[in-house]
Amino acid sequence: VIFLLLSLYPIMRYGTLAGVQVPQHFSKGCVDIWTTRVIFIYIALIGIVIYALLSFCQVHPNMINIPFDSKISVQDKALMATSLARFLKLWCMAMFAFLSISFYRIAIGKEQCLNNFILYIILLSAIIHLFLILFLRDR
Repeated sequence: VIFLLLSLYPIMRYGTLAGVQVPQHFSKGCVDIWTTRVIFIYIALIGIVIYALLSFCQVHPNMINIPFDSKISVQDKALMATSLARFLKLWCMAMFAFLSISFYRIAIGKEQCLNNFILYIILLSAIIHLFLILFLRDR
């Protein structure tokens, strides 16, 4: 929820962005296409929809179609599906928060390019987290 709220921060500052160019596309971490502040609404809507969809999948794990080994019990399949939905919800929202705040900081002139170091830390943390879920859950 914290990451979702962070991704909504530019919406709360929407009025201060009138006439400001906002990044739309990046090439090698730097902006190559600019747009208007409306992109923050799109990012927020996509983030909310993904959060709601993954929350639904977390509550109803049997709706997730993940190919499991036939030897795994139904309860274990549901537990694994719930864990994966929780994992995806956390890291998707972390990425949305990072992108929203980065877009905002670039739009107001505090940064020139995406901070790739933070992006790599987020991705590495997600990979480690996924490894822990998939391979060390029984220990």
